[in-house]
Amino acid sequence: MKRRLGLGILAAACILLIPATSSAQSAIVGLLTDDSGAVLPGVTIEATSPVMIEGSRSAITDGQGRYRIPELRPGTYKLTFVLPGFGTVVRDGIQLPAAFVATVNAEMKVGSLEETINVSGTAPQVDVSQASRVTVIPRDVIDALPISRNVMGLGVLAAGVKPSTPDVGGSQTTEQVGLRARGLGGFDGEQQVEGMSIQSYEGQSQSFFDDTLQSEMTVTTSSIPADTGGGGIRLNMILKDGGNQYSGSAFMGGTKGTWVANNIDDELRKRNLAVANGLDHLEAFTASLGGPIMKDRLWWILSVRHQSTETTIANVPKYVYDANGERTKATNDLYVRSVSTRLTYQ
Repeated sequence: MKRRLGLGILAAACILLIPATSSAQSAIVGLLTDDSGAVLPGVTIEATSPVMIEGSRSAITDGQGRYRIPELRPGTYKLTFVLPGFGTVVRDGIQLPAAFVATVNAEMKVGSLEETINVSGTAPQVDVSQASRVTVIPRDVIDALPISRNVMGLGVLAAGVKPSTPDVGGSQTTEQVGLRARGLGGFDGEQQVEGMSIQSYEGQSQSFFDDTLQSEMTVTTSSIPADTGGGGIRLNMILKDGGNQYSGSAFMGGTKGTWVANNIDDELRKRNLAVANGLDHLEAFTASLGGPIMKDRLWWILSVRHQSTETTIANVPKYVYDANGERTKATNDLYVRSVSTRLTYQ
């Protein structure tokens, strides 16, 4: 009992001591000038967003009028620029995706402290700070498309990415399919969670993560930074936090083998293919629920997952019988079941 308690304390300590840089890789940078084009040092910039457990984060422009707010989570941000003697400038509705450096410049005019200029919806769409080719797959795209809800199935959505085995109708939803892109091998990829590698190169094993625990995912296919251990593409999952309001989501889907078409024709029968690879059933269920334990202090989120695929084998009947007439189902039955939880503390 004491040993289990000690291991539990050690695990909790490891979770709390994970560096903050592993939980957010986005940033906002920019240049502050006056209406004559002269740079403005000493401007206070405050970034606020509901995705930040601390609520807000501040920075001050340097002698060249530049600022940088690093380690930001994906979400919608509001920036407020304040300098004594100048009118306050507010930039609202800035959409910040994962692994993205947004450049937000502002021009401030001399004015009273009560004057505020509001600008909405001006977030840049191009990250000019890095050469890597990064595709962001947001949550609304994941929810809208009829795809396999695993890491490999999401990675295929990036331009130029191909799976080693086609995932027809979600039949590979429980498989670890290698992804290839731009000449990079499928077994050389790296899987990450918010920048922290969870890849096992002992047998090229990858991990299954609960779908509803993810907020979005990035796929890097070229000019990959040197901090990546593998030579293939990089799959980086950004997880949900829970937030200051209780919320949840759920997904359920599936199909029966009777809904799958039969493409065996006379030409294939001449080649001794009587029964093709097929699908007996596919079922998937994922759900998550999260919220605050203490607002602006401790958030939690819990996610559960069940996915199962049962496939038939070419030229093997669905059922086989032994000498005693006992019937056995001759299918390949694979399933993934998991429960995940995350705590965010400040």
